[in-house]
Amino acid sequence: MSRAVSLSSEVPYSKLRRPDPPVSKLALGILLQALRDVVTPQKSSLEDGEDWRHDAIEWFNESETSPGSLHWVCQILEFNPSGLLNWIEEFERSHESRREEWARKLTRFHIPH
Repeated sequence: MSRAVSLSSEVPYSKLRRPDPPVSKLALGILLQALRDVVTPQKSSLEDGEDWRHDAIEWFNESETSPGSLHWVCQILEFNPSGLLNWIEEFERSHESRREEWARKLTRFHIPH
C-alpha cells in the first residue's frame, strides 16, 4: 500500500508502531466531522452552516502536518489525502439525490466504542 503522506525521514517507518485505538478513533472522528461539515453543514442557521462548510473545505485543502490536520489524520488512518479531495469534488458534481444519500450515510455513521 502506498502512502500519499510522507513520514519524517528522521524516524524510519519500521520503527513506528501502529497508533493506539483511541488515537485512531480520534483521527476518524476528526475526519468524519469534517466530511459532515462539507456534506451536511450545521442547520442552526444558513450563515453558520456555510461558515462550518467553508472551514471544513479549507481544512481539506491545507498543507499542515500538525496533529489534527488532514495529513496527520490520513497518516494515522493510512488514507490518501488526494483521494478524499477527489471524493469531495465528486460530491460537489453529483446530482442532488446522490448528495442527499451520501449525507444520510455520513450522518448515521458512528464510531464504535
